[in-house]
Amino acid sequence: MAYFFGSEQRRFSLEAPAPFMDPKAPSAGNSAEAAPPVQPRRGTEQEQPRPAAWKAKELALAGALRESLVALTSSPSADAIMEQILDSVASVVPYEGATILLFEQNQARIAYVRGFPAASLLPLKTALIPTENSHFREVLETKQPYLVVDTQQDPNWFMVAGSEWIRASIGAPIIIQDQVVGLIAIDSSAPGRFDANDMARVELFARYAALAVSNAYQSDVLAQLVYARTAELEQAKAALEDQEALLRSAQRIAHVGSWVSDPAMQQSTWSEELFRISGFDPVQGAPGVAAIAATLQPDQRERLIALTQQFEQMHEPVEVEISFIHPQDRALRHTLVRAELVGASRLAQRVQGIVLDITERKQAEEMLRQALASEKELNALKSRFVAMASHEFRAPLSVILANIEMLLETWQRLSPETCEHRLQIIQAQATGLNEIIRRLLELSQLQAGTIVFRSERLDLANICREVMLQVQAAMPDGPPIRLDSAALQIWVKGDALYVYRIVSNLVANAYKYTLSDAPVEITIAPVDGCALLCVEDHGIGIEPTDLAHIFEPFQRGVNVKSISGSGLGMAIVKQLVELHNGQIIVESEVGRGTRVALQLPSAPA
Repeated sequence: MAYFFGSEQRRFSLEAPAPFMDPKAPSAGNSAEAAPPVQPRRGTEQEQPRPAAWKAKELALAGALRESLVALTSSPSADAIMEQILDSVASVVPYEGATILLFEQNQARIAYVRGFPAASLLPLKTALIPTENSHFREVLETKQPYLVVDTQQDPNWFMVAGSEWIRASIGAPIIIQDQVVGLIAIDSSAPGRFDANDMARVELFARYAALAVSNAYQSDVLAQLVYARTAELEQAKAALEDQEALLRSAQRIAHVGSWVSDPAMQQSTWSEELFRISGFDPVQGAPGVAAIAATLQPDQRERLIALTQQFEQMHEPVEVEISFIHPQDRALRHTLVRAELVGASRLAQRVQGIVLDITERKQAEEMLRQALASEKELNALKSRFVAMASHEFRAPLSVILANIEMLLETWQRLSPETCEHRLQIIQAQATGLNEIIRRLLELSQLQAGTIVFRSERLDLANICREVMLQVQAAMPDGPPIRLDSAALQIWVKGDALYVYRIVSNLVANAYKYTLSDAPVEITIAPVDGCALLCVEDHGIGIEPTDLAHIFEPFQRGVNVKSISGSGLGMAIVKQLVELHNGQIIVESEVGRGTRVALQLPSAPA
C-alpha cells in the first residue's frame, strides 16, 4: 500500500490502517522519566555515568520526549513532527547528521535529512539504498536497532554518495503494527561516538516517529475518503442540476408548473415555469392565497378557497380549472390545477401539485365553438334563404307564368283592357322580385363595406311625412298613421336615399303587421344631440325567440308566415343605421304590438 506525506512520495507496505500504539512507548502521563534503565543491545560496553550526570540525561530525555509528544498531538503536519523529533534527538544524543528513511520493497529512500552538506542533499534524497547485505536487512528481519561503532570496520555498512564522512551510526526501526516501515539514523564523524544507551534513546523517538507516520497515514486515508465522498457529492450535485435543468426545460415545453406546500410550516415552493405562468415575481417568492385570489374573478376566488380547504382533508387527488387575470399583461389565462398529498405520516404530509397552462387550448376551444356557431348560423341562414326563396320567388313567378300562358292562349279573344290588366299583374310581380334581388345586393354591399355613402343635412320630419303618404297610398285599406313631431323641422346627418329606406321599412312593417284599426304612431324629437324617431304599432307583436334574431338575414317570425316578406328588411335597416353611426332598439310583446326606437346624429338647423 502506498503512503504519501510531506511534499514527496513515500511508499511502504501496510496491511491495516489502525494507528500504532506500542505498549512499550512512554505515555504523556509518565513520559520517559518512569522508563526502565536502557540495557545495551550490541556494541562495546560503556562505563556507567555518575548518578548526577545520569539524572541530567534522563531529565533531558524526558523533556525531549515531551516536546516530541506535544508536536505529535498538536501539529497536523507530518513534516513538522519529524523535524521536531530530529531536534529532540539532537538534544539528547548529539549528532552531526541524521536521516529518516522509509522502506519501499527491497530499497530504502531518505525522506528527511539533517546536518549533511548542502551539495549532498539532492543525491541523498534521490538515492535508492538496497537493503540486501546491509544493516537495513538486519533491521527488517529482527525489528531491532543497530549500532555501528566504526563504519570503516563494519562489513555491512553501505556507503551512499555524500555520506563518506560518517564513521559512527545508530539506526532505530520505525515499526507500525509489527512491521518495519523505516528507521531513524543518527551519524557522527567520530568512531565510537555512540553507545547502547544512545541507541535505546533513539529507539524511543523512533516509536514517536511510528505514531507520526501512522497518524499521517490515517489522515491521508481520511483525506482520500473525504475527497472520494466530496467527488461523489459533486457528481450527485451535477446530476441533480442536470435533472433539474431537464425538468425546467420539460415544464417550459409542456407549459406545466409545479409547486409544493407545507401546511404545517405555512411555506410553499414554486417552480420557475409556475412563476412564468402566473406572472408573479420569483424574487419575491411564492405568493400567498390572498395575493393569488386578488387576480381571480369572484366565482374563481370561491373555487380557490374551496380547493385550499380540500387540501386539509384530502384523501385522493383533486383537479379543478381556475381562470385568472395575468398580473403583467392583464390577459385572461386558464389553468388546470391538480394536487395530492404526499408523505407517510400525517405530521410530515405535504401538498404537491401541478398547474397546466390551458389558455391556448381554451382559446382553440372557443374558436372551434365560434366556428361551429358560425357554421350553424350559416346553415340556418341557408335554410331561411331557401324557405324565403321558395315562397317569395315561387309565388310571383307562378303568377307571372300563369298570366303569360293565359295571354299567349287567349290574347286575341281578350279585350285590350283585360290584356293590360294581365300585363300590369306581371309587371307588379316582376317588380317585387326585382326588389328582393335589390335588397340582397344592397345587404351584400353593406356587409362588404362597398356601398357609396353621401352624407348631407336632412329634414327627418319631412322624410317621415313623405313615407307616411307613400305607405298609405300603396295600402289604402291599412290602419291610420299618426305623426307627432316636436318641431316642424328636425335635422339629421345622413344619406337621403338610405335614411328614406330606413324610415320606409320601419313604417311599412308597422303598417303591414297591424291587422286591426289601431293607429301606427310616429314620434320625432331631438334628444341629447340626436334625433329620436319612434315607430309604434298595436299589431301582432314578435315572439321573444324571434326578437333575439330580428336583425339576421332571412329571419321571419313564426307568427307571420301568412304575410309576405323576404326577411331582409330589418337586416338592411340594422346595417344602414350603423352606417349612419346611429342606434336602433326593438321592443315587442306578442298580441300587443311593437315599438322601434331609432337614434340618428343631429345636424345644425
